[in-house]
Amino acid sequence: MSGKQDLESIASEWGRPASLLTPSAKQRAPIDGSWIGRVTLARPDEEWPLWKDRPLAPLCQLRLDHAPFVPDELADIACITIFMDFDEDGVAETLLEQHEEFNQEILIPNGRAWALRAYDSIDDLVETRAPKQHWPFSTKPGKWQYIERDIPTDREFRDGALDTKIWPVAAYDARPKGIRLGGWPSINQEPLPWGPRRLPPMTFLGKPVPWERPTFDPQYMLEVTSVTECDLSIYDAGAFFFGRGLKDRSRWCFSADSA
Repeated sequence: MSGKQDLESIASEWGRPASLLTPSAKQRAPIDGSWIGRVTLARPDEEWPLWKDRPLAPLCQLRLDHAPFVPDELADIACITIFMDFDEDGVAETLLEQHEEFNQEILIPNGRAWALRAYDSIDDLVETRAPKQHWPFSTKPGKWQYIERDIPTDREFRDGALDTKIWPVAAYDARPKGIRLGGWPSINQEPLPWGPRRLPPMTFLGKPVPWERPTFDPQYMLEVTSVTECDLSIYDAGAFFFGRGLKDRSRWCFSADSA
């Protein structure tokens, strides 16, 4: 089989629909649209999120009601805004400290070094402005595109989660980068610690890490990868992954991966 045929085979058998947000070349864009590196919407009573007295960085604003595909589990949401702890050099050390404190698990609560806000409508949202702060990435409006068959990374195959041994080297490079709704997460180093399948034993700094699947049953929903056009670097071309609870839809979880 050629590499192209391999990719077509994987896409046919394992492909999932997804929406991908990438930087737009437009100079002007609606302030209430989808953005990378910017958040402009909030409820009137919501303050800009802080962590350790430092404003969290505006990672993105996603208008799901404009996306060509939205997972069924997110059908009740019109807009998502995500904030993350960055300093002038990149992902802040406090985020790493939170991973260590919580045994590198996703049970870092929403609001501790990261924040995700979900809105079922934008009708009651108002414009919000970021505090005067320097973050090591630029702001660009986003444009949505539809991916009919998003393919998984080879990590899914190496862990045996998918019943096939076919994996062309070109497959990872074939995955477009950006902010992805649905599809497959861009896993490279480790499987999602809160995913449906977990490989024991898990260790951190050479010590076993106890783990039980969270009771709110999180499911992968979206990812934010490094975006070179915005100088957005996540752990050396890595990604942030976000999941929503299926048993408690008010609960969200977060984890990260490096390239």
